[in-house]
Amino acid sequence: MKRATRSSIAVARAPHPPLRVKVGPERRDVFVLDQVVAPEEVAGLYRFFCSLPYTFADSDRLDTRDYRHFGHVFDDAALMEHPVVGFFASAAIAHLESVGAKVGHVKRAYVNLNLYGDVQFAHEDGDEWTAVAFVNERWNDDWGGELLIYDGPDKRMAYAITPAPGRMAVFDGLLTHRGGVPSKLTAEPRITLAIKMARQGTKRVRRP
Repeated sequence: MKRATRSSIAVARAPHPPLRVKVGPERRDVFVLDQVVAPEEVAGLYRFFCSLPYTFADSDRLDTRDYRHFGHVFDDAALMEHPVVGFFASAAIAHLESVGAKVGHVKRAYVNLNLYGDVQFAHEDGDEWTAVAFVNERWNDDWGGELLIYDGPDKRMAYAITPAPGRMAVFDGLLTHRGGVPSKLTAEPRITLAIKMARQGTKRVRRP
């Protein structure tokens, strides 16, 4: 993939209307946005994510550090200037603002690469907005890998968001959720871009 700018990544001409669900007793928002990028862009974006340097160091929670998976972390200092991160972050922020949500700065962005046999754990991201973009060029429903968003900490029920090219989930980071693991049938890794955005009014804290 060429080194693109945000404006050079094409948006689908007629994207599907976003899906909105209120989850849990506090009715927290979950949005599913389809065709965030034009179909002709999907293959190039997937090649870009496949070409990133990954390290086997990522985990879901502090108490699950013994169960790691591959990941790539983008430089926090220039997230909105990155041609791909900036594109997806701008799309997530634009949608949130269109429904009246208050969004501050982009805090962090990283990539999760999951293989069959990996383990993922339920967790919360905190008082922020989370966007998860599914960046595989193709995905078969039988490959699994659904993003689960639970209706409460007791995990009685979960909404399952199926990976699909050009799809992005945007949700309240206080919701308990778990990334999906690909099934034995999967012909390729499941790759997602995760973007964490502060709520408006939250102070920017530089990580050491």
